[in-house]
Amino acid sequence: MKKIFACLFWGCLIVFSTSLTVPAEESRLPGDNQSKTIVSEANTADSVDVSKYTESNMYLVEKTIHTDYGTVLYYSPSGAPHGKNPTLILVKKDGEEFVLSQNVPRQNMWNKPELIDISLSDDGKYISFSASFDEKAVINLTSPPVVLHEAGTYYYTVNLETCEIKERFVPILTSDNLSEWAKDEVEKAYALGFVPSSLGTDLKRSITRGEFIKLATSFLSVQRDIEDFENEEKDPDDNISRQEAACMLMQIYKSYAEYNEMSEGTLFFDDDQIAAFAKSDVHAVNTLGIMRGVGENLFAPLDKFTVEQAIITLLRMDSIE
Repeated sequence: MKKIFACLFWGCLIVFSTSLTVPAEESRLPGDNQSKTIVSEANTADSVDVSKYTESNMYLVEKTIHTDYGTVLYYSPSGAPHGKNPTLILVKKDGEEFVLSQNVPRQNMWNKPELIDISLSDDGKYISFSASFDEKAVINLTSPPVVLHEAGTYYYTVNLETCEIKERFVPILTSDNLSEWAKDEVEKAYALGFVPSSLGTDLKRSITRGEFIKLATSFLSVQRDIEDFENEEKDPDDNISRQEAACMLMQIYKSYAEYNEMSEGTLFFDDDQIAAFAKSDVHAVNTLGIMRGVGENLFAPLDKFTVEQAIITLLRMDSIE
């Protein structure tokens, strides 16, 4: 069934249809009416009948995967003026279509990026794929400018039964956006998949309270199967200090583990600068190995907490037995 939509783009009326014309087992290349076969993948599951799409030259299907939940098609419109603009969809057994690649950022205003490593999981329940970008892309026609994507790789996993899409982002890490001392642990944290793409690529900058709560929530969900983390209401756009971070880290830790309070004593040379409300938590995160000093036996409680520090402290927390 066709659905017709119209929109204005730079003052021009554009009318287009959402009906797809894509072949399942073979496709035709643009040009004459001779069909040319594109090699596809399939498993032993019954495939969805998409033969009604094979009579059109409008689309080129590069990959077909038959699953227990429908047929996955990776296609692009033939003769597109600005590039391939590929799309990955699931055609369900009832004929409904779901765009698996809907969360993938555009390469620029006109193009969608190529998808790479499209694969079906061994149990046949998940489709995974990724898209990589060498540089950050920004549209400056609006105020504020719109960031299309960061420099790095976006990874996606889609549950074909529920159509739930999970995303993780791994930026291109260089000495410009990541400290050398943090490199190994930050790379491990990205591999575990709990660092949200919304943190961007500058990991040396200060982290806001709202960003840290989102990072902590993602950490607890991915690593501890805890769905939410609540922090007392304060301005989410404020940067947080190292002593505030210590308090939030202990709140996170105590949400899933037991901890016996210790006597405070004097631990750092700048203990007198640590606020009374934070001193026990500062000592606790240090004792647990979650958060350490900045060198020369100093904790620097009023210094701003950075993105890379936030990522690493959560990673260390996960390693505590």
